[in-house]
Amino acid sequence: MSDFEMEAIRTVWDAKGWFTGQENTTAFVSNVCRLFPGEEGLVKKLFLPRRAHFRLATKKDGTCALLGETGCLLPQEVRPYYCRLFPLWTVGRQIVALGPQCLAIREAKTITRLLDSMSMSKAKVFDLHARLRLAWGLPPKSGDPVVTLRLQREK
Repeated sequence: MSDFEMEAIRTVWDAKGWFTGQENTTAFVSNVCRLFPGEEGLVKKLFLPRRAHFRLATKKDGTCALLGETGCLLPQEVRPYYCRLFPLWTVGRQIVALGPQCLAIREAKTITRLLDSMSMSKAKVFDLHARLRLAWGLPPKSGDPVVTLRLQREK
């Protein structure tokens, strides 16, 4: 989670206790590298060993501390980019689904239906992914939408 994403959450909620630091373990860095194939060298420079990154805090049962009975307690526009995208991701110019165990993926069966169920367009997925890259310190990819990091209220 980037400083920008944490600051966005702070604009709507007293953020004390919502974030926690976590060590950049080998397993964590390996997982991030899988999300950005071909950019492993850059990922390893961004997430150095024995350093830490921030993530959302979790409850004792492992669920997100900001997850309520009806879903995320945060307004859509301030949720971390990864949360807004999940279970979607981009690989090149393709949109793919992460985590086949995800109920939304199993129920939707196709990316088109999954996008519809999330009220998400393909353009929005690419926009959010480009913003995530920028927030996490990765440069824009060729073909990515031109984005900046500023809080955008959803319409």
